Amino acid sequence: MIQGLDNKIPIVNPDGTPTLYLLQLLQGRGGNIQGAVDDAADALTQVALKADKSILLTAGSGLSGGGDLSANRSFALNAGIDLLTDVDTSTTPPTNGQALVYETASSLWKPGTVSGGGGAKSLISEVVTSGSATNVSFASIPATYRDLELRVRGRGTKVANGVDIRIRFNGDTAANYDSIEHDFTFNPGGVVGGGGTYAGTSGLVGYLAAASATASSADDFIADICNYRDTTWHKRSRSFGSVKYAASNNNMFNVLSSVYWRKTAAISQIDVFPSSNAFVDNTVVSLYGHL
Repeated sequence: MIQGLDNKIPIVNPDGTPTLYLLQLLQGRGGNIQGAVDDAADALTQVALKADKSILLTAGSGLSGGGDLSANRSFALNAGIDLLTDVDTSTTPPTNGQALVYETASSLWKPGTVSGGGGAKSLISEVVTSGSATNVSFASIPATYRDLELRVRGRGTKVANGVDIRIRFNGDTAANYDSIEHDFTFNPGGVVGGGGTYAGTSGLVGYLAAASATASSADDFIADICNYRDTTWHKRSRSFGSVKYAASNNNMFNVLSSVYWRKTAAISQIDVFPSSNAFVDNTVVSLYGHL
């Protein structure tokens, strides 16, 4: 028997989408599934699986009327899959961070780790730089997601207040990158700057503080690379970050930037690097996938 757990455990359909979140999994083979749906915990008193594989939601005081709410909630399980009779009871219960996942090969629901589903974000790879790294490369990126997210946190070694961070796709060093960026900083009256580069050999994806900036100041940015596995459209990234050179006017910025790559190929490799010199050791560069 899979015992009830205190943590919320997702129940995941064969296509990777979560069905619902429960506080308790099963109260015995053949019994009702009981607990509270994650997004309506105060409104429901019971969640039960019906014979037609739909979900019966019994309303508490938070919802008027009570009764069967399955008609207007997309919690139906796939046809032919019975969560109550097809649960593998020979394995250990899911732990916090795991899900109850339907395994097609055995036709059983089993504890497991879900790499995506329902908008989930999964870490593909992460590099903590060392040895004055001049480039971070993510190769053989799986084509199992819809979008990618790149996060960079750290600093550069260039002798300057800051250094721009560049990006390349699939090792392409030809003049196929168009970049545009806007900088916003505080000054009485406000200051907005920016620029663009067309037909570059790399794209401007963000900025980091460098050797002449305030000591121990580190910066970060996030870049979304949309529809990276598509083979119809040119690829693009858009990023947002902040950079601090000093605690004074015109030395702290919010930065927006976009990069367009003039290729329709699916992205399988991303290189991230400072325009000159290297990353300071312990700069963290992470790549995530989004379904």
